[in-house]
Amino acid sequence: MQDGDSVFFKGIGCISKKDRVNLCSLTLLTGLFGVLAYVFYLQVHLHIQLSSSVLNYDTNPKVGIISDLHLDLSQNSTSCTSWNYTVEHYPTDYGARGCDTSYDFARLTLGSFASHLQELSKTDFILNLGDFVNHYTSNNIPGTVTTLDNITHMLVDASFHSSIYSTLGNNDMAEDYLQPYNSSEFYGHIWEDFLSMMNISEADVISFDAKETFTNGGYYTVVHMKSVQIISLNTVSFSSKSNVSQSSCMQQLNWFEDIMSRSALPVIVIGHVNPGFSFFQMSLKHRSRTMLWKEEYIKEFNRIMAQYSNIIKFTMFSHHHAESWFAKTDDKDHSINYFILPSISPIYEGYPAYAVAIVNTQWDLLDLWHYYCPLDYYIHKSIKPRYLFQYSFKEKYMGWSMDDKNMPVDGDVLSRITESLNDPMNMQYSFQQLSLLSYQFRYAAKMLTPYHMYCAMTCNTVDEISGCLAEFKITDFFNNTIISD
Repeated sequence: MQDGDSVFFKGIGCISKKDRVNLCSLTLLTGLFGVLAYVFYLQVHLHIQLSSSVLNYDTNPKVGIISDLHLDLSQNSTSCTSWNYTVEHYPTDYGARGCDTSYDFARLTLGSFASHLQELSKTDFILNLGDFVNHYTSNNIPGTVTTLDNITHMLVDASFHSSIYSTLGNNDMAEDYLQPYNSSEFYGHIWEDFLSMMNISEADVISFDAKETFTNGGYYTVVHMKSVQIISLNTVSFSSKSNVSQSSCMQQLNWFEDIMSRSALPVIVIGHVNPGFSFFQMSLKHRSRTMLWKEEYIKEFNRIMAQYSNIIKFTMFSHHHAESWFAKTDDKDHSINYFILPSISPIYEGYPAYAVAIVNTQWDLLDLWHYYCPLDYYIHKSIKPRYLFQYSFKEKYMGWSMDDKNMPVDGDVLSRITESLNDPMNMQYSFQQLSLLSYQFRYAAKMLTPYHMYCAMTCNTVDEISGCLAEFKITDFFNNTIISD
């Protein structure tokens, strides 16, 4: 054995130069994981808030966004509302992943949400994107009303008197997706809760007949501080599972267009169920591939959004319990785009999360900051849960720089980011980023490809999705199971 061909490590013995290199590499990797673990420990266990040093929007207006709270008032230490009825860890007072939101965790979440908004300062208002009520509430109008009343009090108590503008989710109906026969009475009670959260003048409500439109169909519009018009759509009515008549749905869409045509202000649109497809539906694991809206309503919505894209500052949906967005242009180069926000409820095994939108004085969206709660860690360590800053949209998806600070995240920007899923140089990185940051594990991202994700984020009709997949030689994916109603 020649000198230099091997080296002796005490306690290990004689190993070759090649093995020594491998051992050094392993040692470096182990050290790197150790550093990452220590950072996570500092952030979670010691409650040190880590965020990028360039995130400085101190003087910009902020909009808080929460969704899919799914408050489960019946949850206790031995049972909870669960999508698969088998939760590995029974809930603590703060619940568990795989369950809807417990009362204690809802209060903790809203308290944390309010604290973050107070720390950031200049919070103009809060958007609540629906699904207050826990899953699997069936034909139970009193239970739905009680849950909504509880959440209304929680939100008012936690919001430091900020205006809260809400929309209805499918689980907020008396029965999932289904409007009750005495809908005016049902909507009338919910309106009183919504109105108490708005904290705005009566004139702003009366001038747009908001009470009348909500009582009749669950939708409304108001003006916030004479600077921005907020349109809350009842998109549950457009769902493929809804029992609302075609005439009522078209009445809402006609009203939507009329409001747009008369608005002299920037517009923010909110709803719950988005007009398209979800990643879960696109995954190979899912076999019921029905469009989330009936297609005639999707096409009409697309037309209105495109026609008035110049005044729509941003549009927010939820429902998927996962982060995503949608962006496409019509044949006149008008943008149709929206964001899909994550959920508070961890029922589908994701981590609870909420967001803060950073805007400018013209209400252009400049960034989205996400906060999340690693609930498993806290439960297993018997530590009170805490929400942590996770990432900035611009930083994660746009390679944030100081030059981009005041650039709006609009339809053109979203389209460019989405196109990276169709770029051989960037598709895997973009795919992994979106998969890792979208929280919800039920849709099984490993059963998706960048092509499936790309088509879900750029197409929202049956023909568009089929044509998009066909371009990537995926011709048998739907197997004739996708339908529009």
